[in-house]
Amino acid sequence: GEVLTNGTNTADQGSSYPQFPQVGTSINVWAIDGPSVTGDYLINNAYDSGLSPILPAGYTLKRLISSWRVNSSGNIINGFWWGTGREREFTYNTPIMGIVINNPGTSAMTTTLETPYGISVRASIVIGGENTGPYYPSSLVGTDMAPSYTAAPYNVGGSQTANKVSNITNTLSQIRCRCGSSASGEYFRLQTDGWTQAF
Repeated sequence: GEVLTNGTNTADQGSSYPQFPQVGTSINVWAIDGPSVTGDYLINNAYDSGLSPILPAGYTLKRLISSWRVNSSGNIINGFWWGTGREREFTYNTPIMGIVINNPGTSAMTTTLETPYGISVRASIVIGGENTGPYYPSSLVGTDMAPSYTAAPYNVGGSQTANKVSNITNTLSQIRCRCGSSASGEYFRLQTDGWTQAF
């Protein structure tokens, strides 16, 4: 197999040394095999070919074994995997504060997380704010609802608090968030800690 190194933007592929995709995308790592070849590994650019990588000659079988985000320089963002079953959890070595919004208002916001591109995952996030009243994250396939202190959907938090929650992304790494107050000087923050991926 080709060598892929954490924190670098090249793979050991002879003289080619390709750059990985840029910010907002990811790579997928596959175990591949075929009836007349030796098992190997393949890495594809999730933005270009998603879950349909082009297999080398002789290979007919593939299984997704991990996905990795890359940063704005095309480098793999470091972290670690936990678990051995059909669902495994990835945690960044350093959480990523990806979203800071001043005066977010009370309308629904579509926010993009630092999770794999092209697949739906259960994102592990920390959501918080300053003077925002209640706030509520939700999946874009679900119903858009305003948060409340007294009724469902019950608020995730309030002023000067942060809470760790999980939510299902779409294939563009997005979820929906709403705040319950629109006072001047508010801040809304969302940090991505990692994700759980089904295989």
